[in-house]
Amino acid sequence: MASDESFTNYVAEQQRHIQRFSCRKMFDEYATCSGDKAIALICENQMFVLPTAGGRAVLGAPRLGPPSPGATPHVLIGGELEDAELMARLIAATAADIEARQFVDEGQADGERRKGKPDKPGQGEAAVVMHDLLHRIRPMRSLIVALALAGPALAFGQRTVATAELPNPPAGEWIHHGRTYDNQRFSPLAQVTRANVAQLGVTAVYQLNVQRADGLETTPIIAGGVMYVTTSHNSVLAYDLRTHKRLWQYDHERGPREVYCCGPVNRGVAIAGDKVFMATLDARLVALDAKTGAVKWNIVTHPADSGYSHTSAPLIVGNKVIVGIAGGEYGIRGSVTAYDTESGRQLWRFYTIPSPAEGGWWGKYAPATPWGDKLPRDMANEHADSAKYADTWKIGGSPVWVTPAYDPELGLIYFGTGNPSPSNNGAERPGDNLYNNSTVALDVETGKIRWYVQHIPHDLWDYDIPNPPILARVGGRKVVMHAGKDGWMYVMDAATGATIRRSDAFVPQENMWVKPDVKGILMRPGIFGGANWPPSSFSPQTGLMYIPARDRANMATVNESAEFEAGKLFTGGSFPAIRDRPPTGLLAAVDPSTGKVKWQATTPTWTWSGTLATAGGLVFMGESNGWIRAYDATDGKVLWSFFCGAGVDGSPVTYELDGRQYIAVPAGGIRYAQLKGNAILVFALPSTGR
Repeated sequence: MASDESFTNYVAEQQRHIQRFSCRKMFDEYATCSGDKAIALICENQMFVLPTAGGRAVLGAPRLGPPSPGATPHVLIGGELEDAELMARLIAATAADIEARQFVDEGQADGERRKGKPDKPGQGEAAVVMHDLLHRIRPMRSLIVALALAGPALAFGQRTVATAELPNPPAGEWIHHGRTYDNQRFSPLAQVTRANVAQLGVTAVYQLNVQRADGLETTPIIAGGVMYVTTSHNSVLAYDLRTHKRLWQYDHERGPREVYCCGPVNRGVAIAGDKVFMATLDARLVALDAKTGAVKWNIVTHPADSGYSHTSAPLIVGNKVIVGIAGGEYGIRGSVTAYDTESGRQLWRFYTIPSPAEGGWWGKYAPATPWGDKLPRDMANEHADSAKYADTWKIGGSPVWVTPAYDPELGLIYFGTGNPSPSNNGAERPGDNLYNNSTVALDVETGKIRWYVQHIPHDLWDYDIPNPPILARVGGRKVVMHAGKDGWMYVMDAATGATIRRSDAFVPQENMWVKPDVKGILMRPGIFGGANWPPSSFSPQTGLMYIPARDRANMATVNESAEFEAGKLFTGGSFPAIRDRPPTGLLAAVDPSTGKVKWQATTPTWTWSGTLATAGGLVFMGESNGWIRAYDATDGKVLWSFFCGAGVDGSPVTYELDGRQYIAVPAGGIRYAQLKGNAILVFALPSTGR
C-alpha cells in the first residue's frame, strides 16, 4: 500500500521552514530530501528517518522501527513532525552524516561506519540510498494491500467501551464529557505535578482537516488510544494517539435550512459500545461506527427551521443516549430526550416547560428567589394578563445547553435550563415561567421530574444556568453544585433538591435585580456570565470547585412588544456592550462547604474554556487570547503557560498512554474571536525513553 499524497503533502507542509527540504517520488514511494541528500522514506503513511549517529543523538531516545517486517530499524517519526526546531536539527544532523557516509546499519553500534555503495550510472546519491531501503519493502507489498482491503485501519489497542464500565471509567481515559458521570472533570493522574509542570512541552499537534473553522469548543474523548473530536460544523474526527494518524472523518451533511443562535458550535461526542454519538446543528442525532466512522443511524429530533438545534455532547446511560435541545432565542419549547442507542428510537422526552395539563409554567408567582432576593415583579399585572398570554408556554424557551450529570445510585440525571423567551420582556409571559433558570433532576428510566430549584423565577436578565452541574460529597452529604451566569454557585441536596447554600459572588455584581427598560440599564455580570457553558471542575483533594468565569457588564434594554415568528429571533430586547468596560476573565476557586471564594485569578481577556483539575494539584484553563495556563489548585498561582496560536475555547482533558500522562487542549477560538484556528495541541513532560 503506497503512501497517500495527502500525507506526503502534510510532511512537506510541516517541514516547509527547513531550507532545501523537499519530497521526491522514487520507486513508487517518496523520499524526503535535504538538497540532494535523501534523509528519510515515507512508507505506508509514516516517516522513517535514516539511522545515522548524529540524527539519533539529536533525539536522545528515538523510537525505532522497520519500514517493513524484516527491514533494518529506522527512526520512526510521529509527534516530532510538529516540533519545527527539533526536526530542523534532526534533518541537518542526518544530512551531514549522509555526506560523511556515517550510517548505523543493523547489528552495528551507534557511530560505527557503514560502507558506502558506489552510485549507479545515471543516478544520484539520493536514489542509491533509497534503492537500498526500498528493495526490502517490496516483498511485503502484496500482504500489506491484502490487509488494507480486509477493512479500515484500526488503532493499536482501539476498543469498544462497554456500558458496564461507564460508571467507573479507566483513570487514564476520558470517556465522558465530564470524564465521569458526576461531571467533576477531575483526573486521578498525578505524573504532572506542581513541581514539574513547568517542563510541559508540545508532543503533537492535530490540525483538523475541515473546510470551515468557525471556532472549536469541543471536549476531546479518549478511549483505547484513540481521540474523538468534533468541529463547529459537525465533523467528527478520530485519531490514533500513538501514530498520530487520522483513522477516519465524518462530515455531517446538514439540511437546506437551519437556524441557530450565536454561531456554529459543537461541544463533543459520547461513546459507548461500538458507537460514537453526535448531536447536530440541524437538530439531528447521529450514531457512527467507532472504528470506521460509518453511519449506523441518523434521526431528526426537532424541526431545524424553527430554531431548534443541538450544541451539547450527549450522555450515555445504559441503552439510552440523552441530549438536550438549544434554541431559546427563537421561542422554542425546551426539552431533554432519551433515545435508544441501537436504533435511535425515542424512549422518553421531558419538556422543560410544563403544559397546562402538567400543571403549567406559571408557578406560584414567587416574589423572591429561593435565596431571598426580592424580584421587581408587578404581580397584579401578571395575574391580570395570565389569560391573555395563556399559550405563551408553547414558545417559552428554556433550552438545555450542556451535558447532564448522572448519579447511578439515585438513578437521577441533573441539568440546568436556559432563560425564558422573550428573554427581556417579561410582560408577555406572566408567572414564574417554570422550569426556566432551574436545576432539574429527572428519573433516568422514565424521564419524570423528581425535583427542581428555580434560582430566578420570571427572569428578565438572561441569567440562566448553562454551566454543567457537578455531583460531589460535601460534609458527608451528596450534593449538586451549580454555577450560574448571575455570579453565584448554588449547593443543593442531590436526592431531594433541598437548598443548602449559595456561595459568595465569584464575579463582581452591579445593579442586581434592576428591571430592564426601553432606555436600558447596566447589568453586571452581563449576558455572557458569570459562569456560562464552559464547564467547571471539582477536586476531591482540595474540596474546591474551579469555575471559569467572565467579568463583563452590558446594558439591558426591553422592547415594548415582542412579536413571535417561527425561526426568527424572539428576545424582546437587546444587550448592548459597554465599550469603555472591556471584559476580563476569572478563575474562581469556591468552597461548597462554606460558600466562600478561596481564591481568584484574573486573565487579561475573557475566558471561554472549561477547567480541568488533576491529582497533581493543578487546574488547567485556557483563554481566548490563545494561552493555556496551569494553576496551583491550592492558591491560584500560575505555574505554567503556553501560547497555542488560537483561542483556547474548548475544554482541556488529560489521559495516560503507555505510562505517560498527556494534556490535550483544543485551540480554535470562537466565531467572534480574532485568534481562530483548528487544532488540538497535546502536551507532556519530557520523555524518559518511551
